[in-house]
Amino acid sequence: MLDRDGAELSPRQIAPSYFLRARSQSALRDHPSAYQDLNRFVQRNWAETEPDRAQQADVATARLDADREIARNAALERELALTTERLVRRRQELRFTVTIIALGGLLMALLAWMLIANLRYRRELMRLAEQDSLTGLPNRRRTAEKATTALASAAVRLRPVTIALIDLDHFKSINDNYGHMVGDHVLREFAGLSVSVLRASDTLGRWGGEEFLLILPDTDLDCAVATIHRMRSATANMQLPDIARGLQVSFSVGLATRDQAAQSLDEVIAAADAALYEAKNEGRNLVRLDHETYRVAASSVLRALYGGA
Repeated sequence: MLDRDGAELSPRQIAPSYFLRARSQSALRDHPSAYQDLNRFVQRNWAETEPDRAQQADVATARLDADREIARNAALERELALTTERLVRRRQELRFTVTIIALGGLLMALLAWMLIANLRYRRELMRLAEQDSLTGLPNRRRTAEKATTALASAAVRLRPVTIALIDLDHFKSINDNYGHMVGDHVLREFAGLSVSVLRASDTLGRWGGEEFLLILPDTDLDCAVATIHRMRSATANMQLPDIARGLQVSFSVGLATRDQAAQSLDEVIAAADAALYEAKNEGRNLVRLDHETYRVAASSVLRALYGGA
């Protein structure tokens, strides 16, 4: 059958038949023929198993590719899990950072508000400490500070400064006859009207009760008297409540002018107070000068204030 190329055999029987004949020839000591059949067996067997080997190789390759894909998918899953974990951690860190920033902003806003409130409170305290609550004018302490500064500046610069001590006439009778509400109204109106005719550099402060201290820097006696007349004219137009209709508000003034000697405020106030005392004793609604100011006053001023003196 093999001599006829195995035509009567199935393809799978040919290779085993060559192998069987090779063994038989080897047993018969026909080694050359045995080698030939064995070689044909190998060729036939290799040709017959080639598709299986190729299929096995394809299967192995596919399995290897599948294993690689599985390993790659597993690595991607691990990387995705790590990325997700990092993303969650960063989101938490970002949320924490945003919370800290927001809290910091709120804290800064609170601190800024507290600082502003504290500054406003301090300014209000300073204002209350320096301002008369009824008239809005500088109180006695603040007025004394301004007067002291004006006197010191006048002594250094050799410029005149005039201090006027002003007293509203018969103020006690206003309170007694019309009540303290009208008295307070008179004080407020006098303060507002007087300030309206003063210069920005002038200072009118409440000295106590119905007394006011007027500080006129860089002002000689002539200008000071003119300022007092403007205040008198403004006061004459004071608007009063109906209950006090017909009331005429006037004031007496004691003036003290200094242009050379560096006197203390107490000395100047004492001189102005003495002049004010003379104005009251001589009938009120008058302007009088302290002795030193009277001594250096021009005759025109004296005639205007003393009626031909």
